[in-house]
Amino acid sequence: MSSIMFRDTERALPRTTREGLHAFLTRQRPQVIPLTRAAYEKLSAAEKADYNRTRLVSLSAGLLVRTPQVSAAEKEIVKLMNGNVDDYSPSTGLIISGDATLGKSTIAELLMRRVFMDYRRQNPRYLEHGRVPVVYIVVPTGCTPKLLMVAFARFFGLTVGTTENADSIKHRVIHMLRAAHTQLVVIDEVHNLQNTNRGNGESINVLKQLHDDVPATYVYAGVKLAETALLAGTAGEQLTGRFIRTELTRYNLSDTEQKQTWAGIVKSFESALPLFEHTPGGLAPLNGYLRERTNGSIGSLWRLLKRAATMLVDSDGPETITQELLDGIVIDMAAEQHYARKTTTPKNKKVA
Repeated sequence: MSSIMFRDTERALPRTTREGLHAFLTRQRPQVIPLTRAAYEKLSAAEKADYNRTRLVSLSAGLLVRTPQVSAAEKEIVKLMNGNVDDYSPSTGLIISGDATLGKSTIAELLMRRVFMDYRRQNPRYLEHGRVPVVYIVVPTGCTPKLLMVAFARFFGLTVGTTENADSIKHRVIHMLRAAHTQLVVIDEVHNLQNTNRGNGESINVLKQLHDDVPATYVYAGVKLAETALLAGTAGEQLTGRFIRTELTRYNLSDTEQKQTWAGIVKSFESALPLFEHTPGGLAPLNGYLRERTNGSIGSLWRLLKRAATMLVDSDGPETITQELLDGIVIDMAAEQHYARKTTTPKNKKVA
């Protein structure tokens, strides 16, 4: 039976803070030295425990597969930022929209890393000059203009008084963004700015003012943004008039190109699994099953395979992922509900 691996007692700072985001963007994914089963068995008990911990940490760190959607978003942000070099021209931004679990936040993370790495390479002394090239915030539920500005203030570690109004916080935030020479502002969970929320229209106006006063490139990520009216109205239209949209969709295996892409994604994930007996390509016969099991969501696919690999590390049997093992794993509710509907329909029972 596998041993329990515990977290370090010192927790990482959230990415919604300057220090936390910097640590995240500079963090290297733990590298697992490939070992054969025979070489592993020669290790001492302590060495085996260390090796298994490294494998589990590597799995927990996540993995980014360069899908066509990911590559397209990366190319788009490069073009947008190059087109936004002139401080006196209105900046164009990117909206990343789609169903939940399709990888919007993951793509946003890729874009932040790409921008940060390029900026650090061109400005190696950025820390000495107090530069913060990338800012990341998450829109809180029931957001008001003040809560939105508080999220920005907390990113920079600014103290906000209980009686301080949104306008005052906004002016301090704008000053910090300009002083930090921020190049990219990523605002996640934008769907929390719903029209039913009190103060939503004012929040949109606040975002528009940020665009006017801070010459950065903006990325919005959220669930089904194209289907909501949150960016409608005069203020919303003025704001979205400066954006292009990338809509993420689920993979459909009835499309030949998407079927091939899905097969490549599965194989890429397999290549990153630090397992002894499992080899890339071993899941090829289960591509259809994996698509139905995860409803074509890359995030759900990685969670499924990661959980399977985690269960196999330091287990008594061979480290090979099988459908039997996958059938016993529970992942996110959306994927589980989709698969339950599929498997209760007789004609869809055979999905492998």
